[in-house]
Amino acid sequence: MANELALKYGCNPNQKPSRIFMKDGAELPVTVLNGKPGYINFLDALNSWQLVKELKEATGLPAAASFKHVSPAGAAVYVPLSDTLKRIYFVDDLELSPLASAYAAARGADRMSSYGDWAALSDVCDKETALLLKREVSDGVIAPGYTDEALAILKEKRKGGYNVVQIDPAYKPAPIEHKDVFGVTFEQGRNELKIDESLLQNLPTQNKALTPEAKRDLIVSLITLKYTQSNSVCYVKNGQAIGVGAGQQSRVHCTRLAGNKADNWYLRQCPKVLNLPFKPGIRRADRDNTIDVYIGDECMDVLRDGAWQQFFTEKPEEFTREERRAWLDGMTGVALGSDAFFPFGDNIERAHKSGVEFIAQPGGSIRDDNVNPLDPGQYRVYPDAAATLALCAYKGYQNYMLAESFPRLTELLPKLHLERFFPGRVVSGRVELAGNHGEGLYRRAELAAHFPGMIWLVSGDSQELAGAKAAGWRTIQVHGKDGGADFACPTLTAVWHLL
Repeated sequence: MANELALKYGCNPNQKPSRIFMKDGAELPVTVLNGKPGYINFLDALNSWQLVKELKEATGLPAAASFKHVSPAGAAVYVPLSDTLKRIYFVDDLELSPLASAYAAARGADRMSSYGDWAALSDVCDKETALLLKREVSDGVIAPGYTDEALAILKEKRKGGYNVVQIDPAYKPAPIEHKDVFGVTFEQGRNELKIDESLLQNLPTQNKALTPEAKRDLIVSLITLKYTQSNSVCYVKNGQAIGVGAGQQSRVHCTRLAGNKADNWYLRQCPKVLNLPFKPGIRRADRDNTIDVYIGDECMDVLRDGAWQQFFTEKPEEFTREERRAWLDGMTGVALGSDAFFPFGDNIERAHKSGVEFIAQPGGSIRDDNVNPLDPGQYRVYPDAAATLALCAYKGYQNYMLAESFPRLTELLPKLHLERFFPGRVVSGRVELAGNHGEGLYRRAELAAHFPGMIWLVSGDSQELAGAKAAGWRTIQVHGKDGGADFACPTLTAVWHLL
């Protein structure tokens, strides 16, 4: 080891000189065993190593991460892969060790983002993991060690130029860290917060069921978020991140971005996608990109005449939006973590569309009572109910509203004088129509203030409905935590019939 390592250049070729070094003169905790890692390579290496080290400490399971541009494209702990997952990760022809399985999951969930990644391994790299790395497009790997056989395999990659870095697993940085920005030095204590099950004791929701698998997945999510650029959220299932949305200025955009990635992960498991008739010899990157386009709204880019012949032996049928939604309705048991509080319930609603049932977020928003108390049964019906009732309103019916925290609404109504904002018609407070910007509770209060005594309240909570009836509102009970629902899953026809 040495206390300094010169680099070719910094983040960009014009940023010279460049090096990594130890301010206190101590030896660097990393050794380059092969290749010539660059500035960003080392940023990826050191951040990804911290992530997998924490995952291993928190779960006791081998862990791996796939990093791109100083953020995780994927992360996972070892959970045995199903045959379907092996197929969509294209490792069904390989013998996989627990560590290799973890890396296959970390890289495989979002293969588009992981292309050209930096890999991090919590344990000594074995032959199976080295063989997997060898055939993927990757910039380098960091691990606490390598078997002789694994190192020999990796040294053959990229004509002998593949970056292989070994880190001292016992290295512990100083408790105070510094960063220079525009000539000004910032100082702070390192983020040494320990993320484990002790953080999951406060359950503010009515549903208190938290399975061991859910706890594991929430821990994976929260540790992954620690090494992303805020704002960020992370969807996890089966011990692996299936959607990371990082670096967005709006949290709901993070939720949508990560949710779309999670959706793509699940759509790739549909038999219609698994059985696409690819031409023999198609490059891995071309296949990944083709699948990504095929399962999206721009599928005709690979299905039109003159295009499909480049990828397929025969023209596949279109994967319609209705078919995709039907398949996605089968995704359940997903965990979601957020690196800061969710300010509005629209994040939760979007997350539920991607199968989210377990959420960890710090809380602290003035609207926590708008986000936390609802039970999952209510969320399961609301998106459908909102769309249905909005259509009713658009067709000429007048006043519809989705329930949430009725006592809070009662407190707010006398304080609002908003009649001038809603001339002519009102739609559901759960959809982006008539000036709704997703502010949930406050939007519904506005509707109620404009039409006192003329509201249809849609809820699954019998106590809430009773309070609404006492206030002179008309009610529709949907499936929720109580029995006696007027209908379980509202459709336009059902609502028209009921009204």
